[in-house]
Amino acid sequence: RTVIDQAAEKLDTRFKNQPLVEATIRHTLAETYDMLKAYQQAYRMAERATELRRKSLGENHEATLESALLSAKALSGQGDFVASHTLDKEIAERATTALGPEHPLTLETRRHLGRVLIPLARYEESQKTLSEVLRLEKESLGDDHELTLRTLAALGTLHLKQGRYDKAAAITREVIKVRRRMLGSNHP
Repeated sequence: RTVIDQAAEKLDTRFKNQPLVEATIRHTLAETYDMLKAYQQAYRMAERATELRRKSLGENHEATLESALLSAKALSGQGDFVASHTLDKEIAERATTALGPEHPLTLETRRHLGRVLIPLARYEESQKTLSEVLRLEKESLGDDHELTLRTLAALGTLHLKQGRYDKAAAITREVIKVRRRMLGSNHP
């Protein structure tokens, strides 16, 4: 993590006249910090990447929306589900308009939106959002696609939070079954 922190410190001056290069590096660092569960650092990197991409590419460019989604994920990682929900909603609307309702980034954003609604105890809205995303993913990506499985798993989490243990268990078994078939039974 020390190496990542050192790289992040150098970004402010190193790529001053190359905003898209800086944005790409910041986006990558935000993803790395997110994987390390360093959500405050992830948020700072993602916000700056979003700002740079917005200025260079426009508010509704796919790359700008990707960085904005990383910001929303970092907010939810920090436990700020209200702010994450607000940002997710905005990104989902912009992505739907700019990229279309079946674009993978639109679906990923809407999946995240549905997941963020769970800790907010907005279960009915979460169910509706995740079910619609699942339907669109099955139609456009297929039943066995990783993104489809992620949405299915999110529905399982929703059922678990609602005390619907039988439904949650059935969904979890289905996800495991498909992943075993796709990845092999020896995959970790």
